[in-house]
Amino acid sequence: MENSIAFQLLYVAHNNQKQKFNIAPTQLHVALVGAMLLDLFRSDEIKINGDKVICNHQNAVQSKYPELFEKLLKSKKERSIKTWIQRLSMHGNKFMKKSLQKMHEHQLLKVEFLKFLGFIPYHKTAIVNKGKHASTVKSLKDIVLLNKEADELEHWLLTLLAPSKLILNLCKDREERKRMKVKLKNYKVDNRFGDDVHSVMRDMEAAFVVAIASTAAINASTHH
Repeated sequence: MENSIAFQLLYVAHNNQKQKFNIAPTQLHVALVGAMLLDLFRSDEIKINGDKVICNHQNAVQSKYPELFEKLLKSKKERSIKTWIQRLSMHGNKFMKKSLQKMHEHQLLKVEFLKFLGFIPYHKTAIVNKGKHASTVKSLKDIVLLNKEADELEHWLLTLLAPSKLILNLCKDREERKRMKVKLKNYKVDNRFGDDVHSVMRDMEAAFVVAIASTAAINASTHH
């Protein structure tokens, strides 16, 4: 649990005081899938051949993330990291629920799974140990802000959070965000998973802008 990039990502992304995450759901789902794939890569369950993801075994049940790994196995063709992040992030809610259940079991988060009006599922989450959480987030930010040396897990987390600038969401105020933006310009990480998480997010943002512009154009034309 402590060595899972995916679980640590969700942990640091959660607000210390409020029952919410500091990162928007769509972005968090993309980053979570990237972290899960990175965990599989680190544990030698997958390898990267060129830019394609290759499974190193055929037993999804024994995988660190059985549901995700099964989708990799069932694919009829090899796909790139970016393509898999795009496709798997559509199942982000399902992966989130499984991850939150595990984090609740390990007392990293307090999680309540509820239903609105008796049938619409939703959940409430809260940090269990706020002091430990604050220290973990501060340590991660200090690596960028103060050039502190990162341990292995912090290094891998930053390969996801730095290129996409998601780490800005962890800053406590505007002044810290400004300092972080400046430091990120010279903070370099080299990781395909992090780069592709960033690329997918940029594509999503571009698609959103196009959709808004198209809707505005359609609405304008119907009023003439």
